[in-house]
Amino acid sequence: MFTDRQSQRDQVQQQIHTFKRFATQAGYDLQRQVVVEQAGQLIHAACFVPNEGGTTFVFFSQPDRLLCDRESLAPYCQEMLRDIIGWAFREGTKLLQVLIESDDHSRRDLCLACGFSPLTDLIYLYRDNGPCALTMAPPKNYRWIPYDDSTHELFKKVIAQTYEESLDCPELESVRDMEDVVKAHKASGEFDPKYWNVLWVDGQPVGVLLLSPLRNGDMMELTYMGICKKNRGHGLGLFLLSRALRDVAQMSLAGLMLAVDKRNAPAHQLYFRFGFTELFERSVLICVPPAV
Repeated sequence: MFTDRQSQRDQVQQQIHTFKRFATQAGYDLQRQVVVEQAGQLIHAACFVPNEGGTTFVFFSQPDRLLCDRESLAPYCQEMLRDIIGWAFREGTKLLQVLIESDDHSRRDLCLACGFSPLTDLIYLYRDNGPCALTMAPPKNYRWIPYDDSTHELFKKVIAQTYEESLDCPELESVRDMEDVVKAHKASGEFDPKYWNVLWVDGQPVGVLLLSPLRNGDMMELTYMGICKKNRGHGLGLFLLSRALRDVAQMSLAGLMLAVDKRNAPAHQLYFRFGFTELFERSVLICVPPAV
C-alpha cells in the first residue's frame, strides 16, 4: 500500500514538473488559479491561461483520491471550475478550451457539468526531418506571398476563404472573427513572418500555410494549412505540405508536428502519404460567454 501511494505521489510530482517546464517555455502566467483544500491539504486546482485573440486554455488537476472520494468532492470541483470560467470571461475571454485525454471521463464529466461542450477529438501527428518519396510538379504561374503589415488583410481574407466548408473544427468558424484568428495563430509557438505564406496561382490566392517554430527550438509546428474552397481537389495540399517540409529541412529541425480534426479524413490521408505518424489523441471541449 505504501509503495502504491509513493508511486502515485512520484507520478504527480513528475506531472507537476513537466507542466511547470511547459508553462515556462510557453510564457504562461500561472497566477490565475483557484484551488480546493480539505483539512489544510491541497486536493484540486485549476488555472486559466489567456492567449492572444481571445482564446483561453483551462488546465485542472485530477482530484487526489487518496484524500477524498469523487462524489463528495464533485460540488467543490464544480464551484472551482465555474469560478475559473467566470473569471476568464470577466477578463474578456471569447473562447475557453480544455484538452483532455479521450478516456479521461472524470475531467470530461466535470467540464460538461460546468457548461463546456464537446468540440471534437484532435489527432497529433509527427514527421521526422527526412527525405520525402512524394514528388510533384509545382502549379503553373505560382508565387508565395509572405506575411507582413501590408499583407495582413490578405491573410485574413484567404484564411476566411479556406474556412468555407472546412472539415477542421467547423464549429469554431462563427465563434471568433478573423482578426482574433490571426492573433491566435501568431501566439502559437515563436511567430516568424517568413514562415507564413499565401500561395498565389494565376493571379489569385488559393491557399495559406502558417508555420511556427516551437519554443523548445527543435521542431516546427504546422499551425494552419488551408485551401480555398473553389481550389480544392487539385493537389495544392501536397504542394503546401511539401513547402512546410522544405522549411523544416532548411532549418535543420528535428521534424514537423501538427494537430488535425479526427473527422477530417482527407487531411489524414494527405499526412499519412507524407509519412506522418500518430503521437496521441486529445478531446477538445469549449465554452463561450453567455449571449448578452
